[in-house]
Amino acid sequence: MKHSRTRLFKVLIAFILIVSGGLTGSMSSKAFAAEPTFFDFDAAVKEAFCKATDKCESTYYTKTDSLKVETSNVKFIGEPKETNQDLLFMGDAELSNSDSKVTQNLNSDAFSQQYQDTFSSTVTEGWKVGGGLDITAQLSKALGLGFNANGEYSFSKSETQTYAKWTTYNSPAQNIKVPPRKKAIVKVNLQRVKGTGEASLDATIGGNVQYGNTIEAGFDEMPVYDLFKDAVSKGYQMPPQLSFDDQNKKLLFKGKGTWEADYGTKYLVDTKLEDLDTGKVETKKYSVPAEEGKK
Repeated sequence: MKHSRTRLFKVLIAFILIVSGGLTGSMSSKAFAAEPTFFDFDAAVKEAFCKATDKCESTYYTKTDSLKVETSNVKFIGEPKETNQDLLFMGDAELSNSDSKVTQNLNSDAFSQQYQDTFSSTVTEGWKVGGGLDITAQLSKALGLGFNANGEYSFSKSETQTYAKWTTYNSPAQNIKVPPRKKAIVKVNLQRVKGTGEASLDATIGGNVQYGNTIEAGFDEMPVYDLFKDAVSKGYQMPPQLSFDDQNKKLLFKGKGTWEADYGTKYLVDTKLEDLDTGKVETKKYSVPAEEGKK
């Protein structure tokens, strides 16, 4: 009995260690997942104001309620990284050549199918400001075969935004050389991919910064461009997210985001030649560029 209890105890301990190890592994993967970061523009304004005016006491304040977004846009960084996903059926056809001597060029039908494409956008290096100024930008880009990916980036939000669109895919008719006494069996599939990449989030910031002293009535204001210019002239180090548009006297903000999309890239054509007399089969495969259907 004593030995049985000892063996049972060892088994239980081993099981607990395995389970706890599995839980620790899953928790660690989540713990080390990259979290979005948001540039604190209010803190940068406060620091620049202190450097530019030498008014650094706690009674002085700055407000960013009067800032303006002059322009904003999103651009892809580099080329998408694509990995193959499922093959989706487009259509099939049988083309028979009953002639005993002449090879014939026979055309299959063109095939049309609708499939849902998706685009997801996530901000990884964004913008935060207390005045409630949110920066948004629309992205419109053709991916793969011409899928028009439409997405929006809200520079102040960490949530992934996903958009779905039904796309009509049209595979062209296939011209097949069918030898005498052969039957061509043509099957067309759409190759789906998952595309991923990075995006540059850019904005031009104008407007004024308000400032004052809590022990005095009223407040003053100055252009945000001038505030940071004055601060730099007195030794302030610009954050890497900010730069100057000296021609238009505006501030430039640069952030980053990621994107992920599912779409079609090409048609895979599988052709089998079957002997009409013996039933013997030969197989040929090739691909053709995909074409997006007309809207």
